[in-house]
Amino acid sequence: MAEDGQQAVQTVMAQPIDLAVFDVMMPRRSGFSACRTVKGRPEARLIPVVLVAGLESQEDRIQGIESGTDDFLHKPLHREELLARVRSLLKLEQITDEPYPEAACG
Repeated sequence: MAEDGQQAVQTVMAQPIDLAVFDVMMPRRSGFSACRTVKGRPEARLIPVVLVAGLESQEDRIQGIESGTDDFLHKPLHREELLARVRSLLKLEQITDEPYPEAACG
């Protein structure tokens, strides 16, 4: 948990995490900005990021995609949808973390 966008970025960068959920409208730094910063760091670029927003315009969705978000949810959140999307992103992240099997030599 973080109190604002700046603290959210610091938290993500300070400890190993599997997934980040940012609200678009955070004090001190927007979720868009936080996502861009996290995705811009080589050591954190593969961390799945979900942006949550009360905004529904096409421009906001485009800005979210351009910031590097892996998923975008609208408020009010539906717990089941959030959990399903988080599980899906964590599965993808687990696959990404698995070592690539060496090609079989014949």
